[in-house]
Amino acid sequence: MSFPKNKDRLYIVLYLNDGSPSMPQKEDKYHWALAVGPKYEPLPETEGTLFHATINEYDYWEYEEETIQAKPSSNMLVRVVVGRVADMDRLKSLIRQVPVPMHPEDPNWNCVIWVKEALEAVIDDGKALSTSVDSWDKARDEVMWYVEEKMDKRGQVSGVKQKVSTWDMLDGKELIP
Repeated sequence: MSFPKNKDRLYIVLYLNDGSPSMPQKEDKYHWALAVGPKYEPLPETEGTLFHATINEYDYWEYEEETIQAKPSSNMLVRVVVGRVADMDRLKSLIRQVPVPMHPEDPNWNCVIWVKEALEAVIDDGKALSTSVDSWDKARDEVMWYVEEKMDKRGQVSGVKQKVSTWDMLDGKELIP
């Protein structure tokens, strides 16, 4: 019996977020992060890695990298494949180099801007991923389209969340409805 290739993918992941959006396209309605995990829905014990900029208990921005269970969490809304991982060590190194200002000079700096800068660094590198989206703008627009497609009229992701709705930008198809 042959199994499909299940190499790691780079995802943009959106979570529920507090507060009112202020960005022109309302991206900050959600908390944005990058994650690495398998393409296909894993066993519950399968682990992935989450990378994001978050505000700590002292109201400072900080970078967080954590091992997570690849299964869905209650506040994870959607994930979108934006790349196929070729070199995990290189990918982590690039992401870790993206600055996170504790007190940004721009009061509008947020996790969306950090994901933009991290994704652009990885795309520009051209070696950490074997295949990827070619621009932040395309990724942002498709992620926003997908999360809005999944939201019901009450502003919640519809359906029972046994699995996280997943869109593959590289193949242009939904992996998990």
